[in-house]
Amino acid sequence: MGKDAIPLFKGTYTGGEKPHHWLRRLEGQFELTTALPERLHKFTMHLDPGNKAEQWYKKLGDADKASWNTLLEVFGRKWPLAPTVEHTRDELLHRLERRVLLETEIGQLVGDKDEKIYTHVKWAQDIRVLADALEDDRGHLISNARRGLPLMVRRLLPSSGIDTWDTFLAAVTTLSPSRIEDELEQEAKFKSRDDWQKSVDTITSQFQQGTSLQSASKQPPPTYQYANTYQAPRQQQIPRQQATPGAPFVRQTPPHASITTPQQQNSPQPATPQRNTYTREQSNPFISPTPIARGNLFNPQTPGNPEQQTPSRVSNMELAKRAIEFSKVQPNTAEGVTAYREELRKWEEQYGTSREVDFMCSPYPLTPGTQIIGSRECFKCGHSGHISRFCDNPTQISMKEQRWRGRIAAIMFDRRPQMDNAGVSQINVMEEQLPYEPAIYDAGSIVFEEEWEEQGNGAGARA
Repeated sequence: MGKDAIPLFKGTYTGGEKPHHWLRRLEGQFELTTALPERLHKFTMHLDPGNKAEQWYKKLGDADKASWNTLLEVFGRKWPLAPTVEHTRDELLHRLERRVLLETEIGQLVGDKDEKIYTHVKWAQDIRVLADALEDDRGHLISNARRGLPLMVRRLLPSSGIDTWDTFLAAVTTLSPSRIEDELEQEAKFKSRDDWQKSVDTITSQFQQGTSLQSASKQPPPTYQYANTYQAPRQQQIPRQQATPGAPFVRQTPPHASITTPQQQNSPQPATPQRNTYTREQSNPFISPTPIARGNLFNPQTPGNPEQQTPSRVSNMELAKRAIEFSKVQPNTAEGVTAYREELRKWEEQYGTSREVDFMCSPYPLTPGTQIIGSRECFKCGHSGHISRFCDNPTQISMKEQRWRGRIAAIMFDRRPQMDNAGVSQINVMEEQLPYEPAIYDAGSIVFEEEWEEQGNGAGARA
């Protein structure tokens, strides 16, 4: 190995610099018989000029450079070797299950300029380190690690003969980039087709919903009842003529009637139209004997036209509260982690690993030891006390769980729209209703909200 292969040592830990790694590579250039002056000369030539390491070396006394072992001891005090961290088995298993290769990362190159590798190869290297630390010689945890691969990569793996860590990781590492590109292109076509179908379904649903609301808003015109209050003029009562024995009977004509002779022809008179008006009882609701249906000035109702009732709907807030009620968090213990894995396995068997969490499926299992959803927790790590923008926790939950927590928080803590209430007593804002599964979120036991509620600090974590 030539001298140029060893970078100059700065002593600032920048750029991933590891002092003891650099020193070990430098010692590899020496022979057992290499004299101390030559060793010190090469040590000096590999220090970055004017930087921290060179300034430190110039301040050393002759006693610190009396022997190579003495120089190594002084070097170790200046740049101490980092202590080795021993992880528990539960922590290693948690890291193994959380090492997920996202579909958007497939086909990309990572690493330094001269040592770039594909993301699926880097994933296999990381899994190898964790598997060796877990001492899983029989490959019992291969299925746990396999779930961290996207579906398109799992389809490319052989269906048999990968029951050991060596065969499984070799199958992942040797995947052809061209086959991965073919799978990516096919997935893009499927996604484009699905997005187009979703757009059509959304437009169709909006059209049907708009038609339904328009039909529901159309009410039949009010039916008015009229009464004929026209009364014919009262005729004058003519006293009955007393019959006189032997005298002829004479018919008396009423004073308001005209005598018609056979020679006179009465011209036809137009019929007097009957004027229809409201009766006093019908026009006054306070003395009407018939109960009047409830209505308003803009929607008059009559007994024959009962008021149409608008069916109640399940608000998104109630769905989010029911999801919080159904969710639970296992403790961060060996028993809790085991129960969580079993819940996650059943959920993925029922809905699949690529399914996004919504109200059409049961609530997603939450990482043990985290806060309950809807508790203003951090979406990245699942703990409280900070927000995801400022999260520095190295242990983060899965992206699917992050999106589920974010969806619940968006519903629970969304600000109430500002409405102009001048001259308005009540305004109910119609939010976009999310679909839900009645078998899971039973609408019969949900209390529907009729008005907006002011949000406080949000729901807290349940014990």
